[in-house]
Amino acid sequence: MKNSFFIGGVAILLIVFVMACNNYVAMVSPTDPSVLLPPGQVFLPDTPLPVDSAKSDVSETDTVILPDDVILILPKLCVTGKGSDIPCNCVVDAHLKLLTSKKEILLFGKSTVSTTELLETGGQVMLTILYNGDTLQMMEGKNFTLKIPTKRTKTDHTKMRFYKEDAQTTWAELGALAGSTPEYYTITSNQLDTWLSPAYVYSEASSTVQISLQISGEGPALSQVRLFVIPSNIHSVVSTTQINGVFIPVSHLPLDEEATLIALAKTGETLWLGRQNISLQSSLQVPMEFTSVTQKELDEILSQL
Repeated sequence: MKNSFFIGGVAILLIVFVMACNNYVAMVSPTDPSVLLPPGQVFLPDTPLPVDSAKSDVSETDTVILPDDVILILPKLCVTGKGSDIPCNCVVDAHLKLLTSKKEILLFGKSTVSTTELLETGGQVMLTILYNGDTLQMMEGKNFTLKIPTKRTKTDHTKMRFYKEDAQTTWAELGALAGSTPEYYTITSNQLDTWLSPAYVYSEASSTVQISLQISGEGPALSQVRLFVIPSNIHSVVSTTQINGVFIPVSHLPLDEEATLIALAKTGETLWLGRQNISLQSSLQVPMEFTSVTQKELDEILSQL
């Protein structure tokens, strides 16, 4: 009996540890109607969260070139174990979660919204550092540096500010970036296991938008639909809340701008996709026809956003 309790306790601790390290899976029952799982878990569960990994020797200051041309700089003796003040003089594993495309931002639940303000993002990143599988933390007074290429948005790089995801999974401005050039946004921080972003408030986005879908043909019930607004000329993804059959984007949007509506639903094992190009107005009635798609087809379509 003691062994049963021990094994059960270890299993629970392992589940909690995996969830904490991932900082992604909601710690609730998937059947809880009050919590929406990230779209990637629902519609493309075989698509992993993008993670780039590299070894780094922190016995000296180390510069690591990650995929997608991201540069990570770790200063000498910059990390330590949880609850310790002894620096790690060792080779560590650096794991960088990097969301840069509109597809990735849509799928993994990192909406580009600060309170009700629309953000244009240059990328969303989370750095985790491990040693022998244990999660480390930054030493007091030490910061890592990330240099993120500016290629995702045409926005003037000098407009970008430093944002951090807060407890409500929106973004809070922390101030100016450590540096910004036509080639790179530079973030300097001691915040491991936290989503960070170079972004700026899209000032022309000042209007509340309401969207009514007029569904025709086969497809899901309206209550099963999750709707996303993808501005054509802004590197942003905006989710919506459905209230009495009307979809309300979670941020203000710029009127008369072109955008694409992406409507997703899943009934049983069937994936449904609806798409419609629109011009943003304060009140929209949008005809929407759904087609059933495979996971591969949906992945390819979202890659074109």
